[in-house]
Amino acid sequence: MDFGYGEKKAGNVEAKTQQSIKNVKGLRIHSRNAFGTLLEVDAEKCSIYFNASTLGKKGLEYYKKGDMISLARESYNNHFKNIKKGDITLLVNHIMMEKESDNYRDFIVEELRRLGESENCAVPSGETAIMNTLQGTYLGLTSISIDNRGSEYDLEGKLLLPHADGVGTKTLVYKIGDYGFVVDALAMNLNDILVAGLSMPEKVFCCNTLIVGEGYENDIEGIRSELENVCKERNIELTVNNFVLMPNFKGVELDMVLTAIYDKEKIGKFNVKEGDLVIGVASSGIHSNGLTGARSYAENLSETDRNIFYEKLAVPTLIYDGFWDKISNKGITGAVHVTGGAFKKILKVLPEDLDVFINKSHTLNPQDLFFELKKQATNERMYSYFNCGIGLVLIADNESAEKIVAEINNAGYDADVIGLVEQGRHEIHIESKFDNEEVILK
Repeated sequence: MDFGYGEKKAGNVEAKTQQSIKNVKGLRIHSRNAFGTLLEVDAEKCSIYFNASTLGKKGLEYYKKGDMISLARESYNNHFKNIKKGDITLLVNHIMMEKESDNYRDFIVEELRRLGESENCAVPSGETAIMNTLQGTYLGLTSISIDNRGSEYDLEGKLLLPHADGVGTKTLVYKIGDYGFVVDALAMNLNDILVAGLSMPEKVFCCNTLIVGEGYENDIEGIRSELENVCKERNIELTVNNFVLMPNFKGVELDMVLTAIYDKEKIGKFNVKEGDLVIGVASSGIHSNGLTGARSYAENLSETDRNIFYEKLAVPTLIYDGFWDKISNKGITGAVHVTGGAFKKILKVLPEDLDVFINKSHTLNPQDLFFELKKQATNERMYSYFNCGIGLVLIADNESAEKIVAEINNAGYDADVIGLVEQGRHEIHIESKFDNEEVILK
């Protein structure tokens, strides 16, 4: 299997983007963890405005020249030319490239940060994806502007958490006319927000630009309508629902930014300690990571078997928003949305002197498609690339774990205690569900 693409990176510009936030008057970092940065603003009654834009295929000209600074500059100027900046503005970037290039990514973000610095505009880390379905590059910008002269929202005692992500190559496994990937895109953002805040936000806004490749022009309105319906079902305010035609792109992608408003007093804190129990919540299948490897495996199947396998892949990602109001601040010490990096992501919430041990006696088994993929992959590869039947991991103190499992199961999900936190060397030990081998991730 080819595992070479689909990796998503935040880049090595974290320190500079944090400084960008600190440079904006009236904006500061309240707290941050491995999965998000919670922002505090000096605004009580205010209005919040959203805008999304991209140069689209025009950006390819700059990519061919290797001129990422001009790409960033024209994208920035184009974004703000017809809109009013607020007293406080956040500018989130979503970059897609056909191949890895740290310099290109860093040049773009650094130039955006420089441009925003003089205009009280912060540029927090966005999303960067390496996509083999794209020729060249794509740069999307989403702004969140806060106007202190408005009155629609009261942000006193509140925190903002913006999050950018897309659905990647999963759109390619759905049949034409099946827009289940809209749920996938929403899940990739909302699940990460829930994990970063360890609780349910009070309100969520959605900005989306639909990136449309050649051959999908007739699906634009169907996809946008599906997003409207999905947001309405979850009481998410859809503020931007744009589209852009990208002839140098294969398939479709959703350049999505969710912005959550949290009550400062309800935010959970990561504090994993020895003796805590590890809880798994079942996935619905592959979710939205590992699709490049899965499609690579399917290339060797007959057309009939490949279509059957694709049907197994084309199951929307579960959104884990049905139980947080029951379990927030009730003993949870950590959480991980099992996406890129799979079970290695647990290391991000684990102190250096602790290990996690996941046993195989729990009830959350990999779906059939993972056993098929295992034919061409090692256990280590499976557990560091795929969710293997577990889409969300929670860590909780010993006294609370069973109650949390019960609340999640009562909400219609499938959860079980799957392991334990012990003294160690910052490793994840997993008894494979595929055989009797122990996997060590570090």
